[in-house]
Amino acid sequence: MNTSKQVRIAAVACVVTIGWLAGCDTIKATQSASAKPDDATLSATVKTSFAQDLSLRGEPITVSASDGVVSLGGSVSSRDEKDRAEAIARSVPGVASVYDDLAVK
Repeated sequence: MNTSKQVRIAAVACVVTIGWLAGCDTIKATQSASAKPDDATLSATVKTSFAQDLSLRGEPITVSASDGVVSLGGSVSSRDEKDRAEAIARSVPGVASVYDDLAVK
């Protein structure tokens, strides 16, 4: 094998290795970005989502989270609002499940 061909093969091998290593870093960054949010962040995100919803804004809903399980307490005006609150909480990324203890007044 001549030297020119060996240099080209070595260069291609380096490029492939560097590309592979860069891909590993991308995978690690993606995994870090998709890590579970902490419970305080989950609670705050659910509360913010409720405040932005016209039907739930102003309802006395308490929100807490533990290990990704969101608990809803307090009361709402209708069964539709109860269902909506649970659906919104479930839609928040990182929420594993929702315990709905909302009362309809």
